Amino acid sequence: MTSSMLIPVCEDIWQVRQALVVNGVPAHTRMTVVRLASGQLWVHSPVALCADLITQLQKLGPVVAVVAPNCAHHLFAGSFMQAFPQAKLYLAPGLARKRPLLQGHPLPDEPGSWQPDLAYHLWRGMPLINETVWFHVRSGTLILTDVCQWWGGMHCPGRQHCGRG
Repeated sequence: MTSSMLIPVCEDIWQVRQALVVNGVPAHTRMTVVRLASGQLWVHSPVALCADLITQLQKLGPVVAVVAPNCAHHLFAGSFMQAFPQAKLYLAPGLARKRPLLQGHPLPDEPGSWQPDLAYHLWRGMPLINETVWFHVRSGTLILTDVCQWWGGMHCPGRQHCGRG
């Protein structure tokens, strides 16, 4: 089941959760949207778009920055950029090599247009993924992708049993 609803997390932060299948394993992905102090939108880990989701985003403000935060969360970045061509796409380290046709920019070492609202750090403990972790200063919200996961029940990859539920 795919959702196209923006769900409020806290003031000026929303998420969209979608189900997908990765290498035969049912999984979920999540896009995070932050309205910056400027009123512009920063989008983390874009998901599959539909007309309703595009309209919801347009009502929140102009999308100016889209982040593919690691080498695994990029599947919908190209189509997202087609819907929001005025935005700038930023790629996690190594993603340009993996997806050479994806037109994006490396994340800058210096503060980007998202400062002072957001800060990021490259998580060096997972070199195949090259995850960037983000912190929304005003709300104290940590924004992660694959560094933190919970798998449970029948859909736990690579293990007989994990989690409860």
